[in-house]
Amino acid sequence: MKLVKSLFVFSLLFFIIACSNDAGTVKKEEEEKNVTEQEQPAETETKTDTETETEVETDTETVAKEDSKVDEVEKPKTTEVKTMTAIYVGQVDPHTIEVAAEGETINLQTTEADINFDEFSDGDEVKIQYYKNEQDQYILKSMKFSVVEEKKEDSSSPVKESPKVISTEATYVGQVDTSTIEVTVDGEAINLQTTEIDVNLDEIEEGSQVMIAYYQNEDGQNILKSIE
Repeated sequence: MKLVKSLFVFSLLFFIIACSNDAGTVKKEEEEKNVTEQEQPAETETKTDTETETEVETDTETVAKEDSKVDEVEKPKTTEVKTMTAIYVGQVDPHTIEVAAEGETINLQTTEADINFDEFSDGDEVKIQYYKNEQDQYILKSMKFSVVEEKKEDSSSPVKESPKVISTEATYVGQVDTSTIEVTVDGEAINLQTTEIDVNLDEIEEGSQVMIAYYQNEDGQNILKSIE
């Protein structure tokens, strides 16, 4: 009887221990499964974040490239405006004037300049601003009397009146010496000093019609400003 009781107690202990081990194994497997399920979304989230960052960087680079292209297309072409002193020859037509400078004449379009050209006389020395457009036309921006400009630059100093420059057609007679030429205007012979211009007089034929601009200095000498 004692033996049967002992066997029963031993069997009961063995059964309890076995159940305990099975329960622990199941619990461990469930914990490992939960850990695996928790880690899996983290990897997915990391991958998603990385893909999102890559897409943002790609979009930023694309926008930057497109903005750069827009800047290149919309960048305006700069036009160089030149300033120089010239002799006002006169109006060619209602929207064109002619000036003489550095031994040559230039036609300037006046469509962009609001200037009363009646205030200027042929032969006046003027200061002009102009540029060259895409059609190789000279466009006048502004024109002022050269003497007035000098007064603005130094109002405290007395300004010497600029000599009257005469622009006219003449007949080229020839060279008198290395610094003097002779022309005739309306049948009258005039000697002109050529010290203020740089021009190859050998290219001008004797007896040809030329356009000259000159003035008379304090010593009564006629000084040639331009000849064409």
